Amino acid sequence: MNQDHASAPPQTAETMLNIQATPARPTAYDKAIAFKICDRFGNGESLEAILAEPGMPDEHTFSRWLDEDSEVARQFRIKEQVLEILAEQKMAMEAKEREKRSEVKYRARRWTEMYPLIGLRPVLSTESEQAYTESAHRL
Repeated sequence: MNQDHASAPPQTAETMLNIQATPARPTAYDKAIAFKICDRFGNGESLEAILAEPGMPDEHTFSRWLDEDSEVARQFRIKEQVLEILAEQKMAMEAKEREKRSEVKYRARRWTEMYPLIGLRPVLSTESEQAYTESAHRL
């Protein structure tokens, strides 16, 4: 039994705990990764979510990359401005939609407009004209 145990490869702490090694975050400038981040950011993904993924630099490193490469920084700023413009347009459209929904769709006619349509007031000679006018205004 000792022979089988001795022939097995030695197990490291990682294999005994079944832990997978996490790739280290890149710190050296990588133009391909920088452009990939810019493209994904331009497609509407949040920068925090992109940089949180394995194989992506942290926020400080990416900021340093933008300082080092003006071409990547320019592309990132353009995409940032486009996203800001789109967000402003969306907010303006939502405001117009809210305003449109809040507009009064029906306006009751004034009694002065209605009297000519319905003719004389339906008040009997035994009734008070003033009481009829007051009740009509309350309606």
